[in-house]
Amino acid sequence: MAMRIAELRKSQCCPVIGQIEVALPFFGTAATLVINARRQQIKTANAWIAVLMDSAWVLGSCVLILVAPLSTGGKWVVGVV
Repeated sequence: MAMRIAELRKSQCCPVIGQIEVALPFFGTAATLVINARRQQIKTANAWIAVLMDSAWVLGSCVLILVAPLSTGGKWVVGVV
C-alpha cells in the first residue's frame, strides 16, 4: 500500500498533493451548506454565499473536465459529483 501511494505521488497524472488542494474547497462548500441547511432561518447573505460557492463548484468541475488529464470515467465521476 505504501509503495502504491509513493507511485501515485510520483505520477504526473495523479498527484496526491494536487488532489488534496482540489478537494478542500469542495469539503468547505459542503460543510457550509450542511450548516445552513440545519438552521431554522437562513440570512440572505448566507444564501448568496451558497449560490456563489455552488457556482464556483460547477465552474471548477468544468475546468477539471476540460483541462485535467482524466480518463473518460474520471470525467464522468467529476461531472456526476
